[in-house]
Amino acid sequence: MVKVERSALMAFAPQQLLALVEDVARYPEFMPGCVGASVENADGGCVQAGLRFKFAGITESFLTENVMGQSSNGDATLQMRLLRGPFKSLTGEWRFRALGESSLAPQACKVSLVITLDWGAWSPGRLLSPQLDRAVGNVMQAFTLRAAQIYG
Repeated sequence: MVKVERSALMAFAPQQLLALVEDVARYPEFMPGCVGASVENADGGCVQAGLRFKFAGITESFLTENVMGQSSNGDATLQMRLLRGPFKSLTGEWRFRALGESSLAPQACKVSLVITLDWGAWSPGRLLSPQLDRAVGNVMQAFTLRAAQIYG
């Protein structure tokens, strides 16, 4: 089991950044290695989303259930869990914490992403494990650049 955490401070409102994460169908436009995305089912705050990635010559697809919510301290959250895919398990959490307003950044947010992955018997996973840390960092960077492009 591997756990990777990343965070970034962004000069955008939590709702804006959550909207980018929720817009799964657009991931291939800006997410490194994402070659396909679809929303399989959407029911209120719960979405089933399929993603296809090509990494190091390997293409794999997986389906997650994504549930929007709010933490006890008021942070907006998006919880992910694997429904189908090559891994034994995959869970994740996006967290969007509003930061105090100032004249320099009237809207700001701390965005955190935690991914926990168990490769299970999927043999390429053992080769890719060292790359997971970098891949999660690339995801955070892709959303940072996308936010600047869309809201900047």
